[in-house]
Amino acid sequence: RQKSAEEEKKAADDKAFMEENCRRARVSVTTYSMPHALIQRPDGTRIRITAEQRLQGLKDAQARVEKYCK
Repeated sequence: RQKSAEEEKKAADDKAFMEENCRRARVSVTTYSMPHALIQRPDGTRIRITAEQRLQGLKDAQARVEKYCK
């Protein structure tokens, strides 16, 4: 019985992990889809990225959507 409860908890944790990563990936796609996007750094400052950086970010975000949003 305990093993089943542990498996259920792990499944719930995995589902929550996938849902959160899916949400973040979709936000990234939206952000990188804007031609003059400002990207927020971990320290809270914002920077304007180049067109090449934006396209690469969009490509990476779309790959994360495919991976996490099933």
